[in-house]
Amino acid sequence: MAEQSTAGLTSQPVTAFYFPPEMHKGGLGHGNAMYGNGMVGINYGSPSGITRKGGIVNGALPIFAHEYAHVLFDEIKPLFSGDASCLNEGIADALGFSIGFLPEDILGPFTTDQVNFDSDCSVASEVHDVGNCYFWHIKKAGLLTPAFLYGLFHPQHVFSFNSCDQRAIRTGNSTLVYFTEAAGGANMVPVLNSMKIPHAGSYKAAKQALGLR
Repeated sequence: MAEQSTAGLTSQPVTAFYFPPEMHKGGLGHGNAMYGNGMVGINYGSPSGITRKGGIVNGALPIFAHEYAHVLFDEIKPLFSGDASCLNEGIADALGFSIGFLPEDILGPFTTDQVNFDSDCSVASEVHDVGNCYFWHIKKAGLLTPAFLYGLFHPQHVFSFNSCDQRAIRTGNSTLVYFTEAAGGANMVPVLNSMKIPHAGSYKAAKQALGLR
């Protein structure tokens, strides 16, 4: 309900399967996943992991928050052609973090292999890391607000770009337009510069380069 309220969207009913690691290779797949058919699977961890996190609920609920955000993103996925997978992963962690289900360090500043997001987003390669780098810089700029997240789930255009290729100017231009509009017109140029993603230089120029009205 918290994620639906922030995103301003509802979804089909979702069934969550919680299972231990030894069931990974069964019919539920290879770990945490949103299957795209109204089901998500959550690996609630090993006994030592459960103890470390303070119980199964503490371990499983944050993962469900991430996976359910994917369910909500599916509602707007037709508005993104190209590869939206990295964007999808970043939004899932940003939404879960914003409502208090995921810890701050899930967004950064370090990747899974300890690359620092503050240096350059394009150095990230793992899909979650690439997506989280976007939102680490948004958060650093003080713009990761409920209003911004709501805007992300209500794009004003159909976008066509590869969200995993942060060296491509089309990615930068698309991201600049998408994020600027989600933030109600806030200046996102410094944020894109902080990410070191190439772009046309302004919201207006990026929009024109993409042929958007």
